[in-house]
Amino acid sequence: MIHLLLTLLLGSGVPADATPKAWSGTVVYRVEPVSVPSNFAHHVPDSVRLETDGRRFRIEEAFASDTRVWMLAGDGTAQVYFRFVGVPVALNEPCEATGRVLKSDAALGAAPCVWPGEALPVELEWGDGIVYRLVAERVQPGRISADRFSPLPGYQTVDKAGLETLLLTLPARN
Repeated sequence: MIHLLLTLLLGSGVPADATPKAWSGTVVYRVEPVSVPSNFAHHVPDSVRLETDGRRFRIEEAFASDTRVWMLAGDGTAQVYFRFVGVPVALNEPCEATGRVLKSDAALGAAPCVWPGEALPVELEWGDGIVYRLVAERVQPGRISADRFSPLPGYQTVDKAGLETLLLTLPARN
């Protein structure tokens, strides 16, 4: 009873506005296919690299022939850089969590908004219609240069309607 009274009067010792510590560094993930039909194998990245300064995130998915980059500003939005039928585009997307965290590490700070959970995952299942597992192979703390979070040059910024328009104009481009 005395302990409860002291806790109520003095607080728990943890500030009410305490947020997870900002961790800066790079995590390199190994990719393991879980549920991938053979005709969708090209949709699974060969490797995934995450860089963060504790507020912003850059997730780079390396494929055999190209790279897709997610820029997450920490404001609930994402910009995804990829080639859409050969045209470099930057798709503006709401930042919705997908996947399932299997293991996380609070010491590494907050998770990017596209991955569920509070802390940065060291193992998760992720995919869009296909499922693959990301397992942290290397965690390197360190300062990440601010230019790593800058928009990529040479990409046309579009939304989903812009992708549809681009698809409709393809015959005219050929």
